[in-house]
Amino acid sequence: MRRALPQAALILTALSPLWPQDQPSTRYSNVIDSPSPLHEVAQLLNQRYHKTVTYEEPILVWRGDLVPGRFPEASMGLWQKDRHFVVPTGLDPQHTAVLDLGVLRAVVESYNSQNSDGPLYKATESQFGLHILPLHMRDANGEIVEATSLLDAQVTVASALRMPSEQLQALCDAVTAAGNGALQFTYARIRLDIAFAPNGLLPPRGAAQLLSAKEKEPFSIVWGVSGVTAREALVNLIRLSQTKLTWYLLCQPGARPQDRFCVLNLDDM
Repeated sequence: MRRALPQAALILTALSPLWPQDQPSTRYSNVIDSPSPLHEVAQLLNQRYHKTVTYEEPILVWRGDLVPGRFPEASMGLWQKDRHFVVPTGLDPQHTAVLDLGVLRAVVESYNSQNSDGPLYKATESQFGLHILPLHMRDANGEIVEATSLLDAQVTVASALRMPSEQLQALCDAVTAAGNGALQFTYARIRLDIAFAPNGLLPPRGAAQLLSAKEKEPFSIVWGVSGVTAREALVNLIRLSQTKLTWYLLCQPGARPQDRFCVLNLDDM
């Protein structure tokens, strides 16, 4: 799509703005200039600690947070502007043995301090793992308001036998129907139906599109939810996977409401 306290203060005191020099070379550096620096931080922490850290961002609407795209007249004519983040050091098992809410909160607060003019975030924790969620943003008039994620929507998905990718599509459809924005999904590095391995079976590639309803049954699961947030529904669905998964919600702004959407990126751990 493209390409944004006592305990926390103590943690930040021990962190300087450089990655450890003895870390393996990756595409990350201590300085991130991108539309969503905390997305890249979440990816890095997932890789280094093998602990779930999810990331969600809001759909930005204030022109001060946006820049023109290459084709201003097109539906994707606006993009989030780059944010600059000097990432605290010590975010690896050698220097910080445990990745917990206090550590993540310190990182997020560091980001908010360096980017106080843009959308702000918060760190939370659930039984599923750690989460980076929207906190505040500016509305179309530039006023600071509470920020929300598409996954805050209350949804109901009728219980039915479907392949995992079809279950996820049903969830995305329910979020879109809630009216706060369109939700799509992708899983670039994994094959979702294979990652889930329903009933311990690995379906052939493209099974959801190529097999008949009867042929899909061995590779399908019964699932549904009623009156819960989309985030709770997603956790409930992911728990059925044989592969440990995490997610990143990335959003595309647009000049018109109908041009705005988010993409739910599922990835393995």
